[in-house]
Amino acid sequence: MPGEGFLRRQDRRTGKGPVMLLLLGCLLVASRAQPAAPTVFSFEDDAATTGWTASAPAAALSITREPQLVRHGKGALLCSYAAAPGAPLSLARTDLDVAEAVSLSLSLKASSQFPLVLRLAEKDGSVYQLFVTCLPSVWCDVAVPLTDAQLEDGSADENRRLDADQLTGLTLQSLANMPGEMADLFGTQTGSQTLVLDDLAFSTEAVPSHSQAEAGKVPVDGFDEATLYLLPVGGAELSRVPGHTGAAPSAVGIRFAFIPAGARAWPGIVAPVGHLNLADAKSLRLRVRSLGPLRFHVLVEEQDGSRYETRAELPTGGEWLAKDLRLSDFRLDPTRQDENGVLDADQLRVVVIVADCFNALLDDTAHSQFAVDDILFLGE
Repeated sequence: MPGEGFLRRQDRRTGKGPVMLLLLGCLLVASRAQPAAPTVFSFEDDAATTGWTASAPAAALSITREPQLVRHGKGALLCSYAAAPGAPLSLARTDLDVAEAVSLSLSLKASSQFPLVLRLAEKDGSVYQLFVTCLPSVWCDVAVPLTDAQLEDGSADENRRLDADQLTGLTLQSLANMPGEMADLFGTQTGSQTLVLDDLAFSTEAVPSHSQAEAGKVPVDGFDEATLYLLPVGGAELSRVPGHTGAAPSAVGIRFAFIPAGARAWPGIVAPVGHLNLADAKSLRLRVRSLGPLRFHVLVEEQDGSRYETRAELPTGGEWLAKDLRLSDFRLDPTRQDENGVLDADQLRVVVIVADCFNALLDDTAHSQFAVDDILFLGE
C-alpha cells in the first residue's frame, strides 16, 4: 500500500514507527471523541454578576450566599427589584458561546408567582422561546432539550430550528407587569420582589423532553414534573395538586377570582406545542376537574396567528373527567383569518384552556378553581 515502505523503514530504524503512529492515531481519536465542556454559570464568586443585566425599577444584581437562596454550591445570582405596573423584569446575557450544546438547565426561585418566557436569540436575530411559571418561594428546576424551544411569534428563521452554534443571547423575560391589556392577561406584581438564578448550564448531554411521543399519542404535558412549562392567563393562580392517579401532585391547579370583565373573565393556562410533531393529530384530550359545573373554552393557534376554538362542559364537580375534542370540531375565530380556513395541526404553536368564570361555582371568597391533568393529542 502507499507509504508501506516508509513505515517499514521507520520500524527497522527505531522499532517504533508503526507503534508511534498507532499511539498518535489513538490520541487523535480520543481527542475527537472528547465531548465539549458544558457552559455553566454557577455564581460561586462575587464577580459572577459580570455580563448579566437586569431591567426593572430599582433592579440590582448581587451574589447571595444565604442557604435558602442557593440551590447548588455556595452562591447564586440574586436579582432584587421594585415591581411596578408596565415595567416587567428582564434578566439577560448576550455573549453566549455554546456551539455544541443540546440541552439547557437552570434553577429559579421567585418571591411571587413568576410567569416567564425564556428567550434564546440567534446571531441572525431569530428568537426561540420556552414557557415556564415559577410558583412562589419554591425552587423551579428547568431541564429541557434545546429542541423543545419554539420559534417566537413574529420571528423568522431559515430552518425553523434553534441552532446552538448560532446562539448568542438568553433573556429571562417576566410576563408580570406587562404594559396595557397584557397586564390583565398575565397579572401584576407590586412592592419589593426577588428572583434567584442558580447553575444555568448549556450542556452537550441530552435530557428527555417532558412531552415524549408514544404510539398514536403526542403528550403536551402530563404534569408529572414539578416544573410547570406553561403560562397562566386571566389572573390565574397556579399550584401543583394531586392528579387523577393518586395523591401525589401530578396536575396543575388553576385558582381564579370572579372578575367579569376583560381578560380576567377568562382565566386559565397556555401550553406551547410548536415544538411537537402534530401532523397526524386528530383530537385533543384533556383530563379536567372542577369545584362544580363548569364551562370552558379550548383554543389552538397556528404559527400565522389564526385561531380556532371549541367549547366543553363539566356537568358536575369533584371528579376527574377526560374530554376528547375533535380538531375538526374547532371553529375559526371570526376575528382572525386563515389562508385556507382549515385547522392545520402541524402548524399549531399553543393550546389555551380557559374557564368561563360567569358560570363557575364560587367559594366563600368569590374564587373558584379547576385542575388539568393530562393534555395530549391523539391520532386516529
